[in-house]
Amino acid sequence: VDFDDLLTLPVKIMKEHPWTQGYVLKKLEFDVKNRNFVNLNLQNKAVVLTVSGLVIDNGSIEKVEEIRFNSKDDKINFEVLDKCSRAVIFYTIPAGFDYLNKAAMRLLFDRTYGELERRCEKYFGKVIVGSMTDEYPLLPQWTEGFIEEFKKRKGYDLKPDLVSLYYNTGDNTAKVRFDFYDVLSTLAEESIYKPLYGFHVEMVGRLIEQQ
Repeated sequence: VDFDDLLTLPVKIMKEHPWTQGYVLKKLEFDVKNRNFVNLNLQNKAVVLTVSGLVIDNGSIEKVEEIRFNSKDDKINFEVLDKCSRAVIFYTIPAGFDYLNKAAMRLLFDRTYGELERRCEKYFGKVIVGSMTDEYPLLPQWTEGFIEEFKKRKGYDLKPDLVSLYYNTGDNTAKVRFDFYDVLSTLAEESIYKPLYGFHVEMVGRLIEQQ
């Protein structure tokens, strides 16, 4: 069985269940030299995660300062810390289907594999011996509750270290990046690939390669 509707079907699900919409991590970097206060409008439905102040010396980041901020209704303001020459705002906006959300994926699987089971279960293992799709979308790099999930799995708060995903901030940079993508890949495995594996083992009765 070839599932050829895995790009358009999530759009239909999001219209019926808005909570299944995913998120994308964004950043806004700008110069704050000779500025004492910043007041900005962000993108619609933006949720600010953190603001990092960069202390730069000879072109290299010498220190990262966490800046306290106020945000409401897509607006943000904060005082610029001494010695910070640049500021980076990290925020999320809604975008696409949340493939990292287990509940959202259960809906998607019910519309595909669940419907297949309800209509064609008697053919499993004989006529229908597997499934495939060659139109998997790019997986998101953020999901609701990711900060909390990251801390539970890695033991530290990601917010102050978000800057390390984009800039070399020293010895901790490699660890933060590895941990970030390790959590993302684990969430994808738990929400997508393990359920797919389980479906084929349980319903078909033997391991079938999911292409």
